[in-house]
Amino acid sequence: MAAVSMYEIFCVLLVLTVTTQVSGDCPSGFLVHANSCYMDFNIQATWAEASMICDVYGGYLAEIGDEHEQHFIAGYISRKTKSSYKPGIFWLGASDLLTEGEWMWSNSDTYLTYKNFAPGEPNNAAGGEHCLEFDFSGNFQWNDNNCENLYNFVCEVPMKISTGGIIG
Repeated sequence: MAAVSMYEIFCVLLVLTVTTQVSGDCPSGFLVHANSCYMDFNIQATWAEASMICDVYGGYLAEIGDEHEQHFIAGYISRKTKSSYKPGIFWLGASDLLTEGEWMWSNSDTYLTYKNFAPGEPNNAAGGEHCLEFDFSGNFQWNDNNCENLYNFVCEVPMKISTGGIIG
């Protein structure tokens, strides 16, 4: 058996003494991106029902803050084929329920700074479209829709950051 050098012992003791571990934690089945965890749900729910389901997981309907997050979520959903989802339209977490034309994220209560609406949207068709969705057929561009429609949805859960203490 080879002798262990004093240097190797010192290195092991140093690591054991001052190691602090920082890691992120997501609920089972969720995928990490930046500081959030995401999961698509292939069940149909109204916008309010979808919000409540996300709340059960400790999250909210996804709030897309920039182009990178938009591409991540669209790519995440696109890993399956459109036929994998019924109907393949996904609720997101914004609405203009409080004031027509003033789109806000429901969880953070902030106005949309990044927008990816399809041309001609939002249009509040028939005066009854107040909730945000995107879908496969629209290349994941945003659309306003009737909040009572039954669609799939994407939940976002803030990543839990856990830090280990000093060991030793």
